[in-house]
Amino acid sequence: GFVKVCTSIKTGNSHLFKWLCQIKSKLIQFIVVYLGSQKIEGMESVAKKIIHSLSKPYRVKNKKYTMQSIIGITSLSDNGTFSGEDLLNQTEIARHKAMQKGFNQFDFFDAESEKQTLIFHQRIEALRKAIKQNQLELHYQPKVDLSTGKVIGAEALLRWIHPDKHLLMPSDFLAGLDKHPVSIELGDWVLNQALKLSEKLIKNNLNIPISINISSYQLEDKNFTKHLEETLSKYPHLPKSCIMLEILETEALEDLERISNIINDCKTKGILFSLDDFGTGYSSLTYLKDLNTAEVKLDQSFVRNVLSKPKDLSILKTTIELCRLIDRDLIAEGVETIIHGKLLRHLGCHYIQGYVITKPIPEQRLIPWLNKWTLGKEWQKDRFSKKELDELILLSIEHYLSFEALRRYLERNHQELPDFSFEHCPTAVPGEAGTRCK
Repeated sequence: GFVKVCTSIKTGNSHLFKWLCQIKSKLIQFIVVYLGSQKIEGMESVAKKIIHSLSKPYRVKNKKYTMQSIIGITSLSDNGTFSGEDLLNQTEIARHKAMQKGFNQFDFFDAESEKQTLIFHQRIEALRKAIKQNQLELHYQPKVDLSTGKVIGAEALLRWIHPDKHLLMPSDFLAGLDKHPVSIELGDWVLNQALKLSEKLIKNNLNIPISINISSYQLEDKNFTKHLEETLSKYPHLPKSCIMLEILETEALEDLERISNIINDCKTKGILFSLDDFGTGYSSLTYLKDLNTAEVKLDQSFVRNVLSKPKDLSILKTTIELCRLIDRDLIAEGVETIIHGKLLRHLGCHYIQGYVITKPIPEQRLIPWLNKWTLGKEWQKDRFSKKELDELILLSIEHYLSFEALRRYLERNHQELPDFSFEHCPTAVPGEAGTRCK
């Protein structure tokens, strides 16, 4: 049973501990009331003394006893609680926190921490309620092949039609939930919704794959492959290639070898993967090398500034060439203007996604949009020839490298001064009247 023993003690009272050793095994919990004016943090030394004293072996009637203890601490003065029941609940919460560390441990009740924990659990319950009450929906952003003008796929993007807060984006309600089991529940819902849409697309003679995001927590679940196959088996008439699973490159994958095996196993069954937000994490090249994904999605941060930052242009050009060499489809995310799209196409990246094509489309409007889509005539007009564009890109990169050389010289004056004579300018063209600029 649960018996509470309330007593005032002086710290280090060994007689009390000897008496505790004689308590029957049923008496497993007790309370120590410490009367004093010090703050709760000052109880740390008291807790350590209690743990130390209890952990010593004691002999009672020729029998040796050793105790293991777990202590939860709260304070009446710190939290302003006057209910004895509240205090007991707080010590129990603190004791449970200490229990997570093992035996002979202690922890404090933290009102602010518990408030945040309560808010966290309320968010989880609200999300579960949203799933059950159909408050969530998927919007879809098409991917287009600029060389043919055809739609080659669409990414499913989660939205919450909140009854009080209107439309919520994932960043508004998913922060901090990626390592909680609710993320797996949400992933199941998204997968089923995407598969239901695939059925509608095929009925309308629109055979394009739907990409859905999966978290590392979901992917690393031991039952991931089994559960994925069970879900797909509910749609036997759908090809496995109707779904593409996107792994966020910014998320740390703890067991890279196991994830690689999962991707390879799924690939043999027709299920393809994509590496999303490439270039934003700390292990970009490692993931690109070890994860045999069919597709790589270049993060929009490399696309957005490509016209104004030659460094980004250099990275973009190199990434496109790298993906070509290792036979990966490359899709540029966040393309917002035609000029960005034309530059990407010229560099060899023909697959794009972004506002220049369309904003994410609600499901009920997707099929009508797909049936009407054509690549506009403005995409066909180029101001420069391919040769001229190649020269402009090369000049931009060379000028960037020249300015970088100057910057390094100014920062480290012991280096040799770069040659900035007009004859060595990348735009210089020798002629009969002397060197001139292009």
